[in-house]
Amino acid sequence: MKVNTTSTSSVWRGLQYFSVVSAVALIIVLLVRPRLGLFIAWDVLIPLVPIMLLVAPMLWRNVCPIAVVGQFFERFGLSRRRKLPRWLQRVAPTISIFLLFALVPLRLVLFNLDATSLALLMVVTVVVSLVGGAIITGKAAWCATFCPVLPVERLYGQRALVNLPHAHCETCSGCTRACFDLIPSRSLSVLADSHNKSHNKKSPLRPMSLFAVAFPGFVLGYYTAPAGISILLIYLWILMMSVIPAVTFTIIQRMFSLERTTLHRICAALAISIYYWFTIPAIALAVVETFGTNAGSVWLINSVRGVLLVVAAIWLAAGLRNRAVIAV
Repeated sequence: MKVNTTSTSSVWRGLQYFSVVSAVALIIVLLVRPRLGLFIAWDVLIPLVPIMLLVAPMLWRNVCPIAVVGQFFERFGLSRRRKLPRWLQRVAPTISIFLLFALVPLRLVLFNLDATSLALLMVVTVVVSLVGGAIITGKAAWCATFCPVLPVERLYGQRALVNLPHAHCETCSGCTRACFDLIPSRSLSVLADSHNKSHNKKSPLRPMSLFAVAFPGFVLGYYTAPAGISILLIYLWILMMSVIPAVTFTIIQRMFSLERTTLHRICAALAISIYYWFTIPAIALAVVETFGTNAGSVWLINSVRGVLLVVAAIWLAAGLRNRAVIAV
């Protein structure tokens, strides 16, 4: 078990300030040049995040502009540094999963199309993180508890290919349990209770474990939702697509006595593979629609897909091999 060190080097600080400036610039572009802003957000920046989480999750965690803004009062000693109530810490994973499952389908009918709505969502999130950071100690107000991206960070960040220090908390305040920044490799397993071998195969699935086995179907459901249907039907479609693999993987785990950690890694690799299989062609199409230029041949698109699938396979193999070494 590796505990992350803290780095407050000028390089990290520079990257953090740059990310905040970039986020402000993106909000302005969304309002001034909506089509360009949506392209930058959904077809340039967002597709970089999953592979970053898989390869070097702390890079994203360190430079996420919402996290940087949320640490403003803490960094300058102005936060009231109150602890988040324990009961709220316990339900925080469920809340973050709910927010993810609620917001992502809205992309299909709102945030992918309306730049103003996306800019407003960004502003609201920044304000929540900033105000929360003025009251709550550490990153417990948003980034380490309620952020809807956090479940994905925990799932993909189980076994980083590149280890980096965290660059926010100079001293640990114990603001939340299963801190991803402190011990990334234990973040998901602790919340899913998969680190406890005596409970691993017989205990009920916890919210984070349910999220892990449902997430491949959630991603597939998002990309295969029939066009032109109402938002209610979109939610029902994605829910159905999430339930199918959740039930299937749970049955497989019980039948073959798989360790839950192994199942989580398989689901993570499958989810990110599905994501990039659909995203790469979508990016190519967005380039054509936004700039009127050819983004590349089918051969290029499939080559990029192949490279990303290989990275996911390497990540999965590395995690399973590391698990086998620990078991021995």
